[in-house]
Amino acid sequence: MTIRKTKSGKWIVDVSNGFHPVTQKRIRIIRKGLKSKKEALELEQHIRVVELKEKQFDFVVTTDMLFDLLEEDDLKNGRKISYTSTQRNNYERHIKPYFKNTNLNKLMYDHIFEFREYLKTKPKKQNENETLSYNTINKVLILLKKIFDTGIRKSLIDKNPVENLRKLPIRKPNIKFWSIEEFTRFRGLIRDDEISYDLFFRNCILYWNENGRNPRIELE
Repeated sequence: MTIRKTKSGKWIVDVSNGFHPVTQKRIRIIRKGLKSKKEALELEQHIRVVELKEKQFDFVVTTDMLFDLLEEDDLKNGRKISYTSTQRNNYERHIKPYFKNTNLNKLMYDHIFEFREYLKTKPKKQNENETLSYNTINKVLILLKKIFDTGIRKSLIDKNPVENLRKLPIRKPNIKFWSIEEFTRFRGLIRDDEISYDLFFRNCILYWNENGRNPRIELE
């Protein structure tokens, strides 16, 4: 029996998965001390999907399961710890709370669209008076797509509902420029004891000309 209750009232998960094809040793994972049957059932699913990598579409596949597999692949492929840490922070903050206990096999395009609309209303961590930028939302959806791609690659899900969702448009800031005449008037305001500034700005003009740029000075 995979799940059983002990005399102490705790639950045990005992999952077997045949024998190793090379060593012929029995593949068996045991977890003890679980507080409820529900917790034991959830752990059984996690063990079968993440640790034993069983391939069946009738499992409840969660974002936690697939993210663990994605992170495992990233580390095997030499991703830096800083990269995986940032990725996990984004997952924990934006994706995990929304899709908690959701069976990813049941999700469709409309569900992902609703998630994106939700992100548009979500406040920033640094400033609750502002909502997430479109750039941040696009990055979250890229991570979600990677999570689904991992599930497909591991044969745990059969579709990726994120792939047909277009990126949100990023508004480019308007950049103002000085003409050469305006810049010359500006240089005329530089005092003799500020010659270093004059040299700096003159070099800016030379750089632009040498690189074939339009002779206008970009304002920060």
